[in-house]
Amino acid sequence: DANKMRDTTWEQRMEYLTEGGYTHYRERTATFLGEMSDRLLEKYGGDLNNLREAAQNNPSKERKLLKEFKARIGEVGVSIFLWDVQVVWEENYPHINGEALKAAQKLITPLCQSQLAI
Repeated sequence: DANKMRDTTWEQRMEYLTEGGYTHYRERTATFLGEMSDRLLEKYGGDLNNLREAAQNNPSKERKLLKEFKARIGEVGVSIFLWDVQVVWEENYPHINGEALKAAQKLITPLCQSQLAI
């Protein structure tokens, strides 16, 4: 919940990360979580479905809007997110990219990329 995240202090986020076993880059991650929740609330009312709507359910536009989150979410992060949501954001199914796409291109000739959400 973006509101709950916004309402935590940086110190609380650090504590939660530590309790959860997240010890690497805690400081940066605590800052990142605060910034991302602020951005989500300001731009999309705290709901990523509003981002989806703004992108008109277009995977390329969704990818672009996700990358606008303080330039902290790169191609890999966006791909991980779209992989995870492909079952509910149907326009991203089937989602394939990176190494999986390279492997598929070697195995399936010709690969009909127009049927993939890349």
